[in-house]
Amino acid sequence: MGASVPLRRITGGRQDLSRASGISGVDPEVRAQIEARARGQRKAKRGPRPKLTVDLPHSLIDALTDLARAEDVAKGDLVALALIDLIEDHRSGRLDLEGLKIRAHSMRVGYRLEFPPEWR
Repeated sequence: MGASVPLRRITGGRQDLSRASGISGVDPEVRAQIEARARGQRKAKRGPRPKLTVDLPHSLIDALTDLARAEDVAKGDLVALALIDLIEDHRSGRLDLEGLKIRAHSMRVGYRLEFPPEWR
């Protein structure tokens, strides 16, 4: 085989994986494919990130951002904490949504919640 090309040329400056793995004399393209597959397998093991996208009023997002900055915590952690409280309140019977429900114009849900004006 030809001269070994450092993998950093192929991977854009990352570590020369041939030195780290002890593999030598492997065609650079083959080595790059093997490493890409290994990266993909590691990523697949971790699985998809648990993620939820929701539409929120700007006032609520701004208040959440301010709170996260003031407490030096991630916004996602604050949302998770609020959701935990909401679910625990629902399970214990303390959550009453009846005063907030209005008919939704949707095939997916029967109601949506109407929030106080300062949070819309």
